[in-house]
Amino acid sequence: MKKNMSVMDRLVRLAMAIVLLSMYYVSYSMYSELNPDGWGLLFFILGCALTVTSIFGFCPVYAPFGLCSIKNESASD
Repeated sequence: MKKNMSVMDRLVRLAMAIVLLSMYYVSYSMYSELNPDGWGLLFFILGCALTVTSIFGFCPVYAPFGLCSIKNESASD
């Protein structure tokens, strides 16, 4: 699995994951009776996905389109 995410891309995703996982924590631990529609579960799934992609440096959505946010990557690699 070849990395296709730059360090900045990974940091932004990690920051977004922290926000989403915090929203999950708040929605299910403190206000579970106010959240009957499952937004907390969506926050958890997206937060976990962003965490995993930022740790490994590989985004599966980038791969089919040939996208890469790493600047010094050559096209022949």
